[in-house]
Amino acid sequence: MTMLATTVRHAVAATDANAEVITHCIVGICYSIGRLPLESDILALETLCLALQRFLALGSSQQNTVYASLAYLMKSLPSAPLAVVSTALLRAHALSVHTSSFERGMSLMYFYQYVTLLVMEESVVVARKPKTTWKIWSSAPADPMLDPVDALNVLVLSIGDLRSSAEADIGIRSMTLLALVGSLLGVEQYTSESAEKGRTVSKALLNVRKTLHRKVVLQLATDPVGLNVFSADPGEHIYAQAIVCTAAQVLSTMQEDELDRVAVDWQPLLSLVTDVILTYPEALFLGDGFLSEYGSDISSEGLAVSSPKARLDLKVGKDTQKPLYSSLGKISKVAGALLAMQWERGHYAEVVSVLDRISQFFEVLQDDWSSNNQAPTMTSDMSGSLWQYLKTALFVETVIAHAFSDALLYHEPPSRTHDNSDSWELYSRCSREAVRNVFATFSSLHFVTARFGLAGFPTWQTALQGLAEWIDRHDNQMSTAGGFANEVVRAVSPNYRGIYVHPSPLVKDKLIFYLTVSRLLLRRLSPDYVEHELLPRLYPYLTFNMAIRSYEPTVEDKDLFELAHASVVSLFESDGRHASLAASFAPWYSSVLIERFPVPIDFDLMRRSFTVMVRGLSTNSSRVSRRRPTKGFGDEEEDEDGEEGAPTRLLRNARKVIGESEELSTATTASRQRRHAVDRTQVNDDDDDPSTSGDVQAEEEGELVAWTCVARLADAIYRLSLDDPKTSPPLEDLTDSPGSTTSLASTERYTAILAASPPTAARIREGQLATVLFDQISTIALVGLPPLLTTIRHLLLGGPDAARYLGGLLTDEPDEDRAFTMPDIPGLGAETDPDRSLVWKSLFDTVAHYRGFDYTRREACAQWYLSVLEEARAAWKSRGQQKVPAVDDLAVPELRAKL
Repeated sequence: MTMLATTVRHAVAATDANAEVITHCIVGICYSIGRLPLESDILALETLCLALQRFLALGSSQQNTVYASLAYLMKSLPSAPLAVVSTALLRAHALSVHTSSFERGMSLMYFYQYVTLLVMEESVVVARKPKTTWKIWSSAPADPMLDPVDALNVLVLSIGDLRSSAEADIGIRSMTLLALVGSLLGVEQYTSESAEKGRTVSKALLNVRKTLHRKVVLQLATDPVGLNVFSADPGEHIYAQAIVCTAAQVLSTMQEDELDRVAVDWQPLLSLVTDVILTYPEALFLGDGFLSEYGSDISSEGLAVSSPKARLDLKVGKDTQKPLYSSLGKISKVAGALLAMQWERGHYAEVVSVLDRISQFFEVLQDDWSSNNQAPTMTSDMSGSLWQYLKTALFVETVIAHAFSDALLYHEPPSRTHDNSDSWELYSRCSREAVRNVFATFSSLHFVTARFGLAGFPTWQTALQGLAEWIDRHDNQMSTAGGFANEVVRAVSPNYRGIYVHPSPLVKDKLIFYLTVSRLLLRRLSPDYVEHELLPRLYPYLTFNMAIRSYEPTVEDKDLFELAHASVVSLFESDGRHASLAASFAPWYSSVLIERFPVPIDFDLMRRSFTVMVRGLSTNSSRVSRRRPTKGFGDEEEDEDGEEGAPTRLLRNARKVIGESEELSTATTASRQRRHAVDRTQVNDDDDDPSTSGDVQAEEEGELVAWTCVARLADAIYRLSLDDPKTSPPLEDLTDSPGSTTSLASTERYTAILAASPPTAARIREGQLATVLFDQISTIALVGLPPLLTTIRHLLLGGPDAARYLGGLLTDEPDEDRAFTMPDIPGLGAETDPDRSLVWKSLFDTVAHYRGFDYTRREACAQWYLSVLEEARAAWKSRGQQKVPAVDDLAVPELRAKL
């Protein structure tokens, strides 16, 4: 041992110390201590502490070897030598904290976690089988390391003594914090494994665990005070990383009520965590102009070592990423929890400051990416390190925003009283600014979120919905001109790009987010904003209005197409606030649905949109004000010659058609009077809005608009029925259902058949439109039900009367010329057996579906269906269809060859 000590002394004193010699010496000492006389063991401990001073000069593999040897030694050391070895190891790490990397500090934390676990497990083994190895260290006959609580106390006490000593500089504080957290993680791992194995954990150990946990939490809350995050000193840099990473390990497992019980100010730690995430290269910070240059230096010969892509590969690579980057998931969770805690405690201004910093960071990131000339192509096909980084950045922001959304939604705001006006004004101002910051951040990152689809992902959806719900609750209380919802939507609104589809994917991604937010807040947006700012931005994508006809729609175009129609559907589903606008917009939108069916508007979209439109007009008709149709969507109110426009003529004709029906007039009038009696007794937030005040005449206007849309649909079916039916096969021979071609439309053969046979395509289109028309039986207002049933009857049975009636749906006079030239228009169900026809089955399913039917509608529809079905059966029987020959009557052809 004397010779070994001399070798270590010379190796440590040498300027170019031989790492291999020091490693072998440490390993030999660790496995010899406890097997030598007392004097030799003391010399060995002194030599070990001396050799550990050059620990950080060893290579990575050599350090791992030393860690394994030290763990073998420390798991069975008595209290005195255990404290000595632990202190020497911590001092060795602290000596080089200004020159070493943070990865070695994290290795130290995991080492203490492993040693703590080994010490307690070794104590259990010793308790079962006593050993006499360390009797020379104590005069007592019993082994001093039998109790794991004593071993843990010695280890923690040695770390705490070094941390509180006069020599404790920033390096020692960093390493001792990591060691404390490592010991805590080891205790928690031991207790959890003991519970899984059914092993009893002593109450003393649980108390030590609780005390250690409280001590670590207090250190994490107080250590950031006075720390300069932006200092050029590497020691400050490593200390900040140590605090953030250990906070991620400890605080991420704590519940919100546990954090709340800790009576400390969490703002210093929250600011530190935010600064480290956004400004440290080991986290999300990339450097100014990094993304704008990404991809510019890629050549076919390979990548330069200093290229942005090569640096990003090192940053996000699983084998090369830094500990701080790999812990961003837990760190973001801690940041969100601290942010929510500060908001719950009323520190509104501090929370707004943090959210503003996050918003600015991601806004710069988005601007940097949009300035890259190759961004449009790479955005649509992101993969590799770029996608991994952007996805990580999005998840970090989403976790923080989700925590804030929950805190904002469930936080009890200050009372709005005269004595508490200052607190309310602070809450109102800070909450509005915080919500704007979160929405702005999501808008900046939506070029990443869009890759997950229109719905995003669950956490992102929940965060947005929580913010929208809060706005819906407090919109009337926010003292903003025009409403806070208008302000939020306008803040994320992209610039108006005209009536054509914009070619930039980045612009489309921002528009997708804008429409998503608009749908969530639609019931709170003012009708004026929806009419003049929202609807014009929808127009290019409702019909794929391309400036260049040969331009093929991209994925973003298709998403905007679905989202635009979903926004219009939400307009019809909204309450009476937008009833007037919906009524003026419906005629134009119904024409778009009919004219652009089946391409690009497919059957499913047509069916959902048209049904919701008619239901919305009928439901909100009691709130429709006397407002003329809106210009700019294909119709004009009045031309220069003073002639009435199309909407006025259609409404007047609809009033004429509905007025001719007397079957349900009494029930309709009574129902309308009852609804208005209820409306007059109700008081809501919209009573001061003149666009939401309605009377009986206003309700009639809404019902007429709904009937006008249905009449346009019936007229489209009528026009298709004028084609020569002999060139079109029966509907049942083309598809399994008149309203379902989803399985067939995906095949190339089906598409080729429709392209080669326009009559076949028209026949299928006619049957699908008829199904949409049948759906309106359950949605149209009661006053429009009789003309709708009459229209369906004529479409099904056909004949001269049908031509005369259907030709006059949209005009003042019937189409006499057309009825004269085509006196015998075939009906949709006239050429098939009504008991087997899928058309009649579709009608039966609609009428028999009593959900949402009141007594009057149910009785009227049932009686009407039975009478029409009887007429159809009689017509089918009168046609004298030939009997289909049985199989036995058919001649069996002769086989040309034997099989």
